[in-house]
Amino acid sequence: MEDNNKKKLINEKITGRKMTPGRVGKIMLVAGVCGVVFGVTAALAFNAVSINTERRAAASETTAANVETMMPETTSAGNEKTGEDYLQESTAFVDAAETISDDNEQQTSVSESETIDPEEERKEFSDSVLSVLKDSVKLADPYLVAVVATSQTSTWFDNEAEDSESYSGVILSIDEHEILILTCITDTEGRSFKVRFKNGNVSDAYIKNISVNDGLAIIAVSSTDGISEETLDSVTPVEYCNTEELSNGDSIIAIGAPLGAIGSTAFGYIGYIRSDEPGIDCEQQVIYSEIKTNSSKGTFIIDHNGKLIGIVSGKASESGINAGVSRIISIAAFDSTIKSLIDGNKMAYMGIMGIDVNFDMRYNNIPEGVYVEEVIQGSPAYAAGIRRGDIIVNLNNRDVSDMASFMHIMKSVHPEDEAAVKVMRGSVGDEYNSLEYLITFGER
Repeated sequence: MEDNNKKKLINEKITGRKMTPGRVGKIMLVAGVCGVVFGVTAALAFNAVSINTERRAAASETTAANVETMMPETTSAGNEKTGEDYLQESTAFVDAAETISDDNEQQTSVSESETIDPEEERKEFSDSVLSVLKDSVKLADPYLVAVVATSQTSTWFDNEAEDSESYSGVILSIDEHEILILTCITDTEGRSFKVRFKNGNVSDAYIKNISVNDGLAIIAVSSTDGISEETLDSVTPVEYCNTEELSNGDSIIAIGAPLGAIGSTAFGYIGYIRSDEPGIDCEQQVIYSEIKTNSSKGTFIIDHNGKLIGIVSGKASESGINAGVSRIISIAAFDSTIKSLIDGNKMAYMGIMGIDVNFDMRYNNIPEGVYVEEVIQGSPAYAAGIRRGDIIVNLNNRDVSDMASFMHIMKSVHPEDEAAVKVMRGSVGDEYNSLEYLITFGER
């Protein structure tokens, strides 16, 4: 039995799967796809190799060209290069490389030397600004003077002595008769005056007119007697700046005696400008700055062209002044006052500080006119009975609608004139009562 089984096992044939037309087709399709994939891959690989080869060839040519430019054009005799030729070529190549290196080092050195130090750049800028300011101060030399006031005093032993004090001033005009100078002197009784010009010459002077409330005086020097031709040729009148063109941040220069010493200077900038600040019997353009000034000795503010911007005021009663902040009244605000002083006219003084009744105030039933913010104690207005909070509606039989109309009327009256003043004064509730006072104007 066992032998029969072995025979059967030996006699068995192993036959594969029968090849059908469908199976043959599938095998051919797979083979075709594999061939296409292989062909595309081979093409891409060949293309990449070709591009890399071309790049290397181009690089080799460029390198060879660069080397040729640095190598000697000739070799030793013969067509074949000898060891000496190769040595010469190597030496030339090294020399060329060292030359290129030296050139690069020189270019780097030049580049480093051309680099500007930021600190040095700031210093140069600062020096240029200071140079402009110094030139501006020199522009003031022809019109800036020192006014010396001298008074006679007595010593403990009843000996006579002279007491002198100096103030700064600026020349306003020069004609064939006199030189007119603006200064800040207000105490003139019992004092004699001299003017010292920038070239050192000194001439006698006299008071032409004064405004105590403005803290200004006009000093005159004869242009025919006691003054040299050299001095006359060296002086010129000051020019006024157009203050309407000023703005916050503009640079300004203080001349005269900003540090308390005659001839000192200071530099600064405009911090704030108010065009309608209340003044005594007026409104005026006022400039605020942190620049150092001294009003008692006289400080004048100029621009970088040497033109006069304004005069420093120290009257704290006119406006609140913070410590360290200078109050500069523009020359435009003083223009009419200076003209009157030059002409020898006396200006009327009432003694109020007022503002326009604006829209918001009228909305609260405040009558149209000038709202009195302050009455100067001891002034004609104070003596007449005008009080803070009154609304001035009529002056000298002329209607007052705002500060501009009030100032216009004030220019038409004179010291010692009498005029009626009509005011509206608030009472209980929103009612205003009409009151009329008689005022005698004083001298400004």
